[in-house]
Amino acid sequence: MANSVQVIDDLNNDKQVGFKFTLQPYALDGFGAGTTFLYDVIPNNPDIVGRENEIDEIIAGAHLFYTLEPYELIAEYKYIRHDDSRAIRSHHGGYLQLAYSIDKFKPYYRLDFLSIDSSDLFFAGIPGAEDSIQHTIGLRYEWFPFAAIKLEYRRLDSNTVDSNAVTSQISFIY
Repeated sequence: MANSVQVIDDLNNDKQVGFKFTLQPYALDGFGAGTTFLYDVIPNNPDIVGRENEIDEIIAGAHLFYTLEPYELIAEYKYIRHDDSRAIRSHHGGYLQLAYSIDKFKPYYRLDFLSIDSSDLFFAGIPGAEDSIQHTIGLRYEWFPFAAIKLEYRRLDSNTVDSNAVTSQISFIY
């Protein structure tokens, strides 16, 4: 019965194993740091040339935050290792976000980065699966305690595309 338990769908009977640990010292109000680890086996995919073998996947990461009003610092880093018995490929990425609250306004800056080994066939054909750096400058307005409005400018620099975007968002908590 244990092999039949899947959240939605899985192509093999291997179970994913993972943990997340965060330390939030009582003496450092608003501060936290921790680590994550995940192990999975990705099944082969004979429809993709070169994906005849299973891939052992390890994802390890670290995170930290300091969220004591009016300051906010959030950072996360992930390392991904794929081993398909022929080659080991490594990828990494993360982000850093800095913000400062002024009454109901929160201006922020976010840096996202991604480094993908282009020879890893697991990411073949996935849009955005390439080396990239993205800068985001935004302003969040807390309209009500359960609703917010955001306006952002993003600059993306990647191997194949450089782009600029202005976005807006209204979000509600129900």
